[in-house]
Amino acid sequence: MRFVLFKIYKALEYFFFNKVYINYLVFLLNARGLGLKIYGFGIQIVRSENVELGTNVALNGQVYINASYPIIIGNDVAISQGAKLITLTLDYMEKPMRKKHIGGPIEIGCNVQIGAGAIILPNVKIGSNVVVAAGSVVTKCVENDVIVGGVPAKVIKSLKK
Repeated sequence: MRFVLFKIYKALEYFFFNKVYINYLVFLLNARGLGLKIYGFGIQIVRSENVELGTNVALNGQVYINASYPIIIGNDVAISQGAKLITLTLDYMEKPMRKKHIGGPIEIGCNVQIGAGAIILPNVKIGSNVVVAAGSVVTKCVENDVIVGGVPAKVIKSLKK
């Protein structure tokens, strides 16, 4: 009986998760030679062909990247445990609600740290030398050389010398 249940589980896993895994493998193959570092398990990448990586990018476990629109990630970027980059959202102005998806690109500059559990939403550009605090929700563009945090994310401190 256990063997049969295991086979059913594997069949379901293949049908429901295969697309995500294949996207992930394609993403890894396209990123070879760029210094991509993967830490942990459970990374999900949807539409990996729309992700452009810089060099020395680090992804930690449970990172979710939905690249229905382009995502550009600069050099020396670290994306911490459970962070989400989401290029699609529901159009809350549409009646009836929750029927139409809208979205836009995400661009992340160089030397950026995205904290654990942070969420980056569509049409956001994050400048260079930025720290996004853990648990933040970034809904608007972020300038260079700052620390942002909160829901929605706001500038906490300037890093300019």
